[in-house]
Amino acid sequence: MIFDLLHDLTTSNMSFFTLDMTSNSVVTVSPLNSTAPVIYRTPLLQTKPILAIIYLIILLTVSSFGMITNPISFIIHYKNQKLNKVGRIFLMNLCLADMCVNYVSLPACAIGVIKGEEFFRRRSIYCKFVSSLCFTACVCAILNLSMATINRYIFVCHNQMCGKVFNRRNSLSTIFLVWLVSFLLESGNIFGLGGHEYDFKQHACVWNRVANHAYTLYITLVLIMSPLLSVGVLNLLILRKIQKTKMDICKLSDSNQIRGKKSWLAETLRTSRTIFLLFTVFMFCWCPYVFVIACDPKDELQEEVYLFVALLVHSHSSSGFLVYWIGSKEFVKAVKRLLNISCQESKSNQRVKIYGINSNTTNRNFDNLVSLRLSKQTSRTSMTSNVNTSFDMNNKTHQQRAANLEEGFNRFYQPQIDERES
Repeated sequence: MIFDLLHDLTTSNMSFFTLDMTSNSVVTVSPLNSTAPVIYRTPLLQTKPILAIIYLIILLTVSSFGMITNPISFIIHYKNQKLNKVGRIFLMNLCLADMCVNYVSLPACAIGVIKGEEFFRRRSIYCKFVSSLCFTACVCAILNLSMATINRYIFVCHNQMCGKVFNRRNSLSTIFLVWLVSFLLESGNIFGLGGHEYDFKQHACVWNRVANHAYTLYITLVLIMSPLLSVGVLNLLILRKIQKTKMDICKLSDSNQIRGKKSWLAETLRTSRTIFLLFTVFMFCWCPYVFVIACDPKDELQEEVYLFVALLVHSHSSSGFLVYWIGSKEFVKAVKRLLNISCQESKSNQRVKIYGINSNTTNRNFDNLVSLRLSKQTSRTSMTSNVNTSFDMNNKTHQQRAANLEEGFNRFYQPQIDERES
């Protein structure tokens, strides 16, 4: 029947015609000089509303979270030079790549589910731009993770080389090369190896995964999985070095050397944990997508499968903030400082030690000191004497506590006293 339709069209009108055939849809044929309306596929929101609504809720939640948190992560890494100071610039670049996906690609996916094929067919330039930027940003994110891991590996295993290899100039040059290489790797879609078009199963503008299966395997296995597997190997080498350092600490006898090794080990564990968590998230998000794309050259799987793996692979762009929050206490403190959130709990539930003395056990003594200070009846010497008396100082331990109490008073209560006096 299809061939009869083609025969009738070509015999009735000898002009050229366009043929649009995909694996999961009906053939649509329209002569170039025909005035007949072109038939577009119905949007997913109309054909499968429940699936579309669930997909949109998850997609918009992930996108909104990334739109808010990725700029915060970028600002924190930029302002806090002590936070992940080794490889910090690559994590900043990773935030930029993730923002490209959050602000451009994910909203376009939502439009594809709501508006459908017609919207992007009438705006082919926009569709190609979204597809190209998404591909470039995703490859750039993987390469940034690779460079951050290489940076961490050199810092841990070849520390004497880190300052020479990853100085400021070389790091900035590497960032430029990462974006350039990402665009060059994407250029195969521009020059005919793949393509940019609306995908009827993912309901989004992406690269053409069915145009050339060899090129599809090249993208999935070489551009995606090879860097991720290399990152995994480097993480194993870093863990091996950390374990070796732990064994060396046990053999040391000099206390200064032990403290130095422990300090290095704590810093290394903190930053390496963040890189390893990023690697784990990337593997979780990308492996299902790679498996489905590589193992379905004839495009026979259901659209629900492609919607799920596409949503999962795009969600990596919103995961960075959660990884930094879980993996770095310094990042949590920096976020709270940035958002003007107090790091202390309420006084009623607070039970912290100030200079080695429990605040709950010293409130009465602090109140006595405040009263003495406000009345201006005693000097610093008499203040110390009263503190010594309140603690019934009979030994060096009580004397030290009194000194700590006065120091704590000067640090925490002095601003309140000055404010009252003024």
